[in-house]
Amino acid sequence: MKKFLSALVAACVMAVCTQPAFAISKAEITNVNPNDNSATYLGDGLYLIDNGNDDGEYREGKNSTIVDAAAFSKVKTIAVAPLLYSPNKNDPSWKEAMDTVLAASNEFNKNGDIIVVSYDDVADKILRTTGQDILSMNRRQATQVFKKYISAYADAYVEFTISVGSTRGTDIFAEVNKSGTDNRLYAYKASVGSRTIEAYANASKNSFKNIENGKKEAEKQAAKVGGGIVWDMNK
Repeated sequence: MKKFLSALVAACVMAVCTQPAFAISKAEITNVNPNDNSATYLGDGLYLIDNGNDDGEYREGKNSTIVDAAAFSKVKTIAVAPLLYSPNKNDPSWKEAMDTVLAASNEFNKNGDIIVVSYDDVADKILRTTGQDILSMNRRQATQVFKKYISAYADAYVEFTISVGSTRGTDIFAEVNKSGTDNRLYAYKASVGSRTIEAYANASKNSFKNIENGKKEAEKQAAKVGGGIVWDMNK
């Protein structure tokens, strides 16, 4: 009997530990109605709220989570990391999608309060200081080198992920991480109804708008509590 119970416990632990990183775990969601099926738990105390908006249209304070208000409030410069995206057949290519993100970052840089460090500038500086050309590498290699050296050029970096295959369309995640430590500071999710360059471009622009608003909210929260918090902007 003891051997059976030990085996059963081990099986349960293994089942829990092998759950996908993006699996919904209602028991671990805080400050969210447990009956809210739109709440998606991402792990590490981070969850995203789906407001049912599938066109990628900007909605202030929706689908956003501040993970560390104190650290995020101090960010002044953000660089764009290589896009995480594996397109299906007939979808926009990786380069086309990455170009929409970079175009949105350049446009935001002209009008936003946060300085966005050009991806090309980062690549050029890394090439000159280390001899490694991330523009000629595959996405995985470029990301590794980018994250290794980015702390010399920006306070944080934003990593976009285009998640294809959803029955409700395509989700685009924008996660702001602290340079050097890779600690997540902020996350935003935009849902688009079609896999087109236009939809990706719109979602990219909205993401930068939300990052800016998220930072302003982080500054308010950091001033109140004086430390890092997990903050639900939707409550």
